[in-house]
Amino acid sequence: SPQRFSPYSRKLKSGKNKLKKNQRFFIFVLFKERIIMKDGIKNNKEYYIYIIRCEDNSLYTGITTDLDRRLQEHLEQGKKGAKYTASHHIKGIEIAWKTIDKIRASKLEYHIKTLKKAQKEELIRNPSKLKEFLSDKIECKEYIVIR
Repeated sequence: SPQRFSPYSRKLKSGKNKLKKNQRFFIFVLFKERIIMKDGIKNNKEYYIYIIRCEDNSLYTGITTDLDRRLQEHLEQGKKGAKYTASHHIKGIEIAWKTIDKIRASKLEYHIKTLKKAQKEELIRNPSKLKEFLSDKIECKEYIVIR
């Protein structure tokens, strides 16, 4: 497999042009987003955005690359599950969307988290409300309802 190091990594190791920790992280993230595999295809994974209902009727929103694995992590209430779902015990996934990359998934997750609970409940009952609630903030056609 190809090495995935930034051209800046040599400078950092040799001590020349030392960068601050946050600068190194930023360079790594930029480089990681542009990794090209040997066959020339960008390494994109499908991402899922989901809303979980907890036993106290609260809602939790998250993103993942593997919906079944993530649900299991929440159910097991271990270190890999969210702190919120560990203390609020989940019932199950209410709704989920699929998109082509992490950037789009993160945008939808963020905007769903800014909705009021009544709007989230309406979104669960009627997924087409996504366009009504968020069309001025995101490109809604980039998301496919899967549950």
